[in-house]
Parts: sequence; C-alpha cells; structure tokens
Amino acid sequence: MKVANFNPIIIENALNTNQGDILIEFPNAENWITGEKIPTIKQLAAFAKALRIPFGFLFVKNPPELRTGIPLFRTNKKEPVFNYSTELRDTVFYIQQRQDWLREFLQKEGEPPLQFAGKYKTEKSPKALAEVIRTEIELTKDWSKGLQNKNEAFQFLVNKIEDVGVFVAVNGIVENNTKRPLNLDEFRGFVLYDNYAPYIFINGKDFPGGRIFTLIHELVHIWLGQSSITEYDSLKSSSNDIEHLCDATAAEILVPEERLKQQWEIVKNIEKPIPLLERQFKVSQLVIARRLLDMELINKAQYFSFYNNYVASFQNKPESEGGNFYHTQNTRIGRAFFQQVLKATLQGKLLYSDAYKLTSLNGSTFEKYQNEYAR
Repeated sequence: MKVANFNPIIIENALNTNQGDILIEFPNAENWITGEKIPTIKQLAAFAKALRIPFGFLFVKNPPELRTGIPLFRTNKKEPVFNYSTELRDTVFYIQQRQDWLREFLQKEGEPPLQFAGKYKTEKSPKALAEVIRTEIELTKDWSKGLQNKNEAFQFLVNKIEDVGVFVAVNGIVENNTKRPLNLDEFRGFVLYDNYAPYIFINGKDFPGGRIFTLIHELVHIWLGQSSITEYDSLKSSSNDIEHLCDATAAEILVPEERLKQQWEIVKNIEKPIPLLERQFKVSQLVIARRLLDMELINKAQYFSFYNNYVASFQNKPESEGGNFYHTQNTRIGRAFFQQVLKATLQGKLLYSDAYKLTSLNGSTFEKYQNEYAR
C-alpha cells in the first residue's frame, strides 16, 4: 500500500545528514521528496527504522525533538543538558542497541551481573575510589612504566578494562559514515551504565593522551552506577559534583599523587619538566599540568603560562581516521564486543544479518574482518 501524506522535509533532512548510507539502502528516497515516486508503508517503516526514529515522526509537521536520555555534562555548568547534535545522538543510539543485545545475550548465557557496577556512591573519596578501581582491573600505580607511547598505553588500559567485563569502542565518525564526523568540542566520550554490559565510547577525534583520561573518567562512572556524556576542559574544574569526583579519581588512577610528588622533585628544576612527566605517565601534558596545580606543586600563574604556551605551539592533528579499514574496525567495534557477536553467530543464537547490523559491517566485510583481524 502506497502512502503520500508523509512529511517530505523529514526525508530531506535525513538525506542531508545520512546521505551516503541511506541512499544505498533507499535509492528512491530522493524521488519520494519530489513526488516522482510514492513509497509504500513498508518502505517508510524500514526508512524510519534505519534512522532510529518512530514511524509516526514521518507524518508529523513538527516532530518532537529526539533525546537519548543520557546527560551531557559541560565543565562550566552544574546541571547537565540533554539537547545535542544528531551525530552524538545517533552514536548514543547505536551503542545503546549494542548494549541492549549484549545484556540479553549475557543473561541468557547465565553470566552474573558485574559486582563492581554501581557499587559506590559519591561519598567515597577520590583516593579511596581510585584504589578500589585499580585493584579490580589489576592496575599498579606505576602502570605506565615500560609502555612505549600513549597509543600503547591506551590499548593496555582498554584490555584491562575489557577483561573485567566492560565494553569499549572508539570512533571519530557515526558508525562507518565518513561524512558524519563527531565534534570533539561537543564531547570527549560517554558511558552507558549497565550491570551486565557497561559500555564506554571514546571520541576518536581526540588525541591519545586525551583518550586515556576520558577512558578512565568514564570507567569511574560505572562504579558510581551512572550514564554520562563528558566534555572535558583542562582549564576548569567541573561545576558538577559527580563529574568533579570522576575527574579527581581518574587523575589519581593515572597519575598517583605519591608518585607524581616523587617525580616532580626530580624534574622540577629542569627547564621543561612537564614533557618529561608526560613521557613517564603517558597522559597529556595538560592533564599533568592540571594535576600539578591541584596538588599545589605549581601556582595558577605558572599553570596558565604553561597552558598558553602549549596551546600556541601545539598543532591540532589528532590521529587520522584513515589507514587500513579493517584495522580501524578493531577500535570501532571493540575486541570484547566482537567476541560476543562472533560467539553468538557461531552458536546459531544470532543471525548473521543481525550481526552485520550490530557491527555496521556487511556480509563480505564482516567475514574478512572475522578472518583477518579479530582472531
């Protein structure tokens, strides 16, 4: 049955933001707008499903704004906001889809809930909470010793986190759509809390050192039992109490106060001590500088002098999203998540067509990725 009383503006807006992928699946969508072709109800229902919007939205003149329900915490605001870009919204939606499937699958497999998820509340001090998390993920205070660079350090931490049952994905675009980049100024990452399948997403546009801090910040949220989207500003302390706790705990996990004090005594009289500390701790120089300020090892004048010089000289070139497609999928999909998808498909508990949707890979690409990159 064909239907013509849909709102063509919604179709047009969808094509403007999802054009590359949506036109492959719905090649006649542009003709729906002009009226050259009339879609069927079944086609419109599939179109709405692909966009992750309610079917009824296609027929409303002014549809209500879609919201994920996940709060975005901005550094200079005490209260979170829930209105953000369609790119961020769609990214949250597709990670939620993964999480929904994971939760159901793990429960059916008889897996128990994670005991640490949601275990602590905000009254725990950053140092105490950092020690609890370090113990759970088996991370020593000198964890960065021996690691060659921040990329290696980041992957080391991801492996530790995934080993305890937390899922991690890194991407700088919406799924595999290169025409829909994620905005680093809007967010650094987010966490979707769940006691079976907690999920951390890192904005791949960030630098390796920034990714490391966001990864651990979001991890702290899992112990507090809260979902959150994070925007981090190293110039300011967060106005929100929970975000401030997560920042302080992440800093203590990555750069333990005791160890930083020891290293500071060694390098403080050197002309440029912070780059030396950066190489030791494998976090960004801005995190190191902020930690020194908070510990009163440098004053505000020294901090802002460093910050201004650093920003002026720094070339804004985060890691490229290019390179080998299948290698990139290791971070976009995540090792732990793909293992569960593969397990379910091989056991006949998940259709391959559904596996393709969950991983944003088509049939031949999924098979090649499985054979070459996900061993």
